[in-house]
This record gives sequence, structure tokens and C-alpha cells, in this order.
Amino acid sequence: MKTDVFLTQADKFIEDKNLITRGDGIVMGVSGGADSVALLLLLDALKLKYNLSLYVVHVHHGLRAEADAEAEYVRSLCEERNIPFFLKKADIKALSKELKIGTEDAGRKVRYEAFDEVLRQVGAHKIAVAHNCNDRAETMLFNLARGTGIKGLVSIPEKRDNIIRPLLFATRAQIEEFLGRAGIKYCTDASNLTDDYARNRIRNNIIPALEEGINSGAVLHMFETAEQLSGLYAFAGKCCDEAFTETVVSESPTQISFDKEKLLTMDEYLQSMLIKRAIDRLVPGNRDITHTHLQDVQGLLSKEGTRTVNLPYGITAVSSYTVLSLTTEDRVADAFPTVRIVTDNVPVKVSGYTVAAEVFDAYEGLDYGKNECTKYFDYDKIKDVLLFRKRETGDLISVTSSGGSKKLKDFMIDVKIPADIRDSVPILASGNDVLWVVGYRMSESYKVTDETKRILKVTVLKED
Repeated sequence: MKTDVFLTQADKFIEDKNLITRGDGIVMGVSGGADSVALLLLLDALKLKYNLSLYVVHVHHGLRAEADAEAEYVRSLCEERNIPFFLKKADIKALSKELKIGTEDAGRKVRYEAFDEVLRQVGAHKIAVAHNCNDRAETMLFNLARGTGIKGLVSIPEKRDNIIRPLLFATRAQIEEFLGRAGIKYCTDASNLTDDYARNRIRNNIIPALEEGINSGAVLHMFETAEQLSGLYAFAGKCCDEAFTETVVSESPTQISFDKEKLLTMDEYLQSMLIKRAIDRLVPGNRDITHTHLQDVQGLLSKEGTRTVNLPYGITAVSSYTVLSLTTEDRVADAFPTVRIVTDNVPVKVSGYTVAAEVFDAYEGLDYGKNECTKYFDYDKIKDVLLFRKRETGDLISVTSSGGSKKLKDFMIDVKIPADIRDSVPILASGNDVLWVVGYRMSESYKVTDETKRILKVTVLKED
């Protein structure tokens, strides 16, 4: 068996893909079917070469009458080869009902949880599963039909994190021929022969139609295409890593913001990868983000002003002037309460700001400076009470020395204040006359001149 061509091909695949390191501890998932039995024989044959510590996990799903016999068969294979055997029993139907997922998904969840549990228990390094070339082709077709993009067409990679797939190079026919030459029996899951599941319909109908009616090497050709796409996707991923660092202006667990101008200089496919990368970071494991969703977000890049798109998982994409943000936060900031300003120089706290105001007589040589937090106004020009508040309908701000005014809304648009935060920008106002849009500009009409008799000094500090 050691000289079997199948083992030679498998060993080369493992070396080429760097799947195993000498001294590895490997937990194998073995169901008793042809693929997993071949995986057991393969790694057992390579045990001495790589100085491997092997462990087998069999999950009893409780779905079929023959499940007990299959578990005992796998146990016997392990005993013959002195490989530690771990049996995990689960009620997959009950779990499926409890979690409101299909039995396939429930079974997969239980299997990988069992693999991880044994991995930690024995101190192993890797988990080996028995996906083969046909599995990859079936997954590729399944994902193609679902519209999952290039990543979906890569389908099943030869390794992901600590999971390896040493049989991915081989077709199901090659595996069964190898077991036949070795004189090893295997179990057959009758449920795989039905068309009850989408994957079974692909396996039993579409793949045979392709191989018999189009090209006998269809499965292998699909494997080769997946390998090329895998390399292409890895290259694009590296480009995405670099671009992500270059374009992201801020990142938190609930929001990621990009520099729009930099995004617009990039290729559209790279833009979509960056947007998907942000979504994946905000909601790991998402499965419902489609190409259409990404296109909708990209469409915001060319829009003026503030625009939003709602996505699955409570994500909102917000485009506002120079920034594109993806967020799971409530983007409407709390509005400022209206507070009357008293000119006694006693600080008042208002929604994260500290405000202090005082009035004094003008004097020659007063240094107004350029402190962004402190502004000076001609107090005698103020005709109404002073309020520290959010914007209101009818607000005007003087923007020219001759007294020309502009609607506050138009001013905020001109200086590119995002629409969803305009109500959280504090202003100092007297009636509908805006003296100061804090953080942006003060009114021309209330500036201190040579004729000013009394000066209003206002300091606004934002708390950390």
C-alpha cells in the first residue's frame, strides 16, 4: 500500500500545499465513508515520515439505523492501527429544531465542535477532513447558482486556519479505486443517493450530466479553475489589505469609515472588496451580503451630499461628502437641549460641552487671538436672549462683511457637515440670528469693530 500511486500523489499534494509539518498532532473526522476511510489510511501511511500523532473523531448523528454499526466499524479501524478513537453522540434532529437550522447545518456544527473539543483535549495542532475534488466541484456549482462571487467559486480551500484537506486533489472515483486496491471496505450513506438536498441533486444529476455529456474531465477541470481562482483571490486579498490600511480613516467595533476620495481612485472591484471587508469586520460570519448590496454601497460614492443605504444585519452605509461609513450604530446623534447663556462667566455643562460667557468693556490692545474654542462678539448688537442650542428652521448666519446672510442649512451643506449629525452641531444664537456655528465659523454681523463698546466673550470646550 505504501507504494500505491494514490499515496504518492497525496503526499506530493500535501508537500506542495504545505499542509503538514513534522511532529503535527492531527485530529481526523472519520464517518466511515470512502473519503474519510481513505483519509485515515493516508495519514496512517504517512505517520512515520512526518512523526505524526493521530486521533480520530466519529460523530454519531442519531439519524439512521446503521449509525451504530458505522461507529463500531470506525472504532475497529482505529484499534487495528492503534489510533485513539473518540465517539461523539448527538441528537441532530432535536438540535436542528432548537436552532431552527437544517439538519445538514446542525450536523456540521456538531462535527466541528467535536473536532475542536478533542483538539484541545489532546493538545493537537490540526484538524483533517476528507473533502475531495468532487466536493469542491459540487460546492463551486452550488455557490455559482447562489451568486456568491469569486470567493464562493474558490469553494473549498485546501486549508483554512487549522483545518486541512489532504484529499482535495482526488476525485471520488480515484478514492474508491484506491480503497479497492487496498482491500478496505467502507460504509455507504444511503441518504447521499437521494435528491432530498440541493447538494445531492448536484452530485447525482448535474455532475454526471457534465461528465457524460460535456467533458469526462469536468470535475478535474473545475478543480483546476478553483485553484487558479484561489491564487487570484489571494492576490486580490493582499491588495485589499494594503488598500484598507490606506483608505480607512477610523475604525471601531461598530463603525468603519473610508476616505471617499481615495476610494474613488481605486478599481471598482477593489472598492467592492474593501466594502465587504468592512462588513465582515462589523458582522463576522455574515452570509446574506450579495453583490447587489455591495453595488448599492458603491453607488453612494458618486452622490452629492449625504446619502444612506440600509443593509442586512442592521448595517447602514452613510456617504457624506468626504467620508463613506459603514456602521451598526444609530447614526442620528442626540440633539442639543436649548440652554440660555448667562454672562456671569460660570461654566455650564451641555451635552458633552462646557460653555462659559462673560461681558466686559472694550479696551485698546485686546488680543482676540485665533483660539478656536473662544470667540468675541459685539454685545450691544445682540437684541434677544442668548441660547446655546441645535439648529432651527429659519436660522440665518451672516457670511459677508456687508451683512449678506445665508440659511444655516445651506451653510452646513456648503461646509459639508453630514446631514445625520447636523442636529448635534451646537450653535450660539439670538433669536434666529446665528452668532457662532461652533467648530466652523462665527457671524460677520456680530464681529468686534473699532466702534464696539461692550464685548461678549464665549468659550466652548468639548469634553473628552
